Amino acid sequence: MQPSGIVSIVISENPVTLFRDGFMDNLILGKGSAWADNSYSHEIRAMGGFWKCSFDLMPNQLGIGYLMEYLENGLGRHVNSYTTNEGPAWEGFISKLELKYPGGSIVVSLLDMANRVWVRYLSAEGGLLQRSTIQNDTVVQGKFGIKEEVLAGAIISDGNVADQVAATYLADYADPGRSRINVKLSRAAAAQARLKVSCIGYFRTLNWRTYNKVTAHTEQNVNLQIGDIITAVGQFIASADLATNTSQVSQEYDRDDLAGDLILGLARMADASNNRFICGVYEDRLLKYEQSQTLSSEGNIKYKIRIRDNESVIREVVTNRPISPAALRPNNWLRVVDILSGNIRTSTDIKKDPQVTFIESVIFSEPDGLTIPGNRAIQIDNLMAKAGFGGVSQI
Repeated sequence: MQPSGIVSIVISENPVTLFRDGFMDNLILGKGSAWADNSYSHEIRAMGGFWKCSFDLMPNQLGIGYLMEYLENGLGRHVNSYTTNEGPAWEGFISKLELKYPGGSIVVSLLDMANRVWVRYLSAEGGLLQRSTIQNDTVVQGKFGIKEEVLAGAIISDGNVADQVAATYLADYADPGRSRINVKLSRAAAAQARLKVSCIGYFRTLNWRTYNKVTAHTEQNVNLQIGDIITAVGQFIASADLATNTSQVSQEYDRDDLAGDLILGLARMADASNNRFICGVYEDRLLKYEQSQTLSSEGNIKYKIRIRDNESVIREVVTNRPISPAALRPNNWLRVVDILSGNIRTSTDIKKDPQVTFIESVIFSEPDGLTIPGNRAIQIDNLMAKAGFGGVSQI
């Protein structure tokens, strides 16, 4: 029998910013305050860690006022979900709220927020790259953290014009509490109001910031460069555990690159032995940069599954204990024991076994939905990154 999925969700005050109100809401399956049936889902990636999560809240004994309080004050609150036996399943914070009514919805979001803005442009004389004055809304920054937006301009003859563009953009996008109303009339039967809660993991706040450093073209270890970026702009990262990778990278950045994309690009670089590395943020806002799990023998395979069964169950290889799909993590190896008939292995090299896959990401949805987009963890991507090729998509 498959173990149960998420049994509780704890929502609390933002652990980083100056906005502290002591808020705590413990949602428990089957209790008065709980999420709507089968509305919970989350995604965890080997490259990024806890990525996204969503669930719906319904009115409790306080009625619609319960949902309205979230709509007014819920953005940025910390979110933990838990399974029965395996402990924490996901961690992040509320990034978007949508209160849905039969005739439409009201949306507030941190995704479009920009509380530090500047413009990159070319001067009319000589086409030299210039930056406008940085515009800040320190009140919003204190409540939600710093979220930057760099506007790309063309040729601007007057720096005052660039400053004005940045100031106008800041005025329009600094406050995420300014709701957006969507009207959608229909003749369908009236539905109960519900609040869609969308969350993102803390790694994604690294793309709220840019990273620039002007230096004398010096190089250093990959792990040291990642550490420098986190120290400079990792406001939401509580701590870092960075494995050593002596591959050398430049310390100089002056293009307003997004910090998260820089870190993912650095993490793609193999070490001197061509080992793959991964990077993500997990429990307690810990950023881990580590070598990915190797596949040198059968003992490296952590999970197994029979997918021909009507009710497939993932089990630990060593103990045969069933694992809740909500507790599954990437950066592990999975054996599918029944997808192919007979023994088709033609080599003693386990890396050539077609029934073994690397768990690149885990997408869980209630009640027991699970998607594992696996791959062979081939090192060519890491070798190309080490050789200077690009290819990392933005987050």
